[in-house]
Amino acid sequence: MSAADVHSILYRGADPMQQKFEPQKDKKVTVPRYWPGKVPDKAEDDLSGSSDEEDVAVKQQRMQAVLQESSRLHRLARAATTLKPDLQERRRIHEAIVIEAAKERELLAEKEEEEENEEDEEEEETDEARERRRRLALARRREEEKLLEEQQRQHQLEEEEEDDSSSAYTTDSDDNEDPAFTILHKP
Repeated sequence: MSAADVHSILYRGADPMQQKFEPQKDKKVTVPRYWPGKVPDKAEDDLSGSSDEEDVAVKQQRMQAVLQESSRLHRLARAATTLKPDLQERRRIHEAIVIEAAKERELLAEKEEEEENEEDEEEEETDEARERRRRLALARRREEEKLLEEQQRQHQLEEEEEDDSSSAYTTDSDDNEDPAFTILHKP
C-alpha cells in the first residue's frame, strides 16, 4: 500500500508536482458604458419589436384565454367587478361608530365632572376644616389674652397694695431718686 496507489487509503489524488503548469486565462470583463441620449445596447435588443402597450395587450389576451378556460376564475373575475359595497350600509356602520364615540365622549365627560365635583368637595372640606381650626385658634388666643389681662390686674393690685404698705415706712433712700437705681421695664 502506497500513496501512489489509487485504491490505497493514503492516496490523496493527483500529484500536483507531476502536473504541467498552465496559467489561467483572464476573462475580459466588458463594462457597459451609458451615454446621455443614447439607448443602451441591451435596451435596443428589447425594443426591437415590442412596446409597453403591446406587452399589456398580450397579457390581457393571455388572461382572457385563461379565464375562458377556467369557469371558477371566470366567476371570481365577474364577482370582483360586480361587487360594490352598499353605500347606505356603509353610512349606517359609520353612524353607529359615531354614536358609540359620542356615547363614550358623554361617559368620559360625566366621569370628568364627577372627578371635578369630588375635587371641589374635597377642597370645600379642607376649607371648612381650616376655618374651624382658625376659629378655635382665635378663641384660644382670646381666652389667653383675658387670662393675661386678669393676671396683670391682679399683679397691679398687689403692687398697689405693696406701695400702700411700703408708704408707711419712709426712708432716705426713697427721697434720693438716682437714675442709676431705676429699673426700666419693657412695655
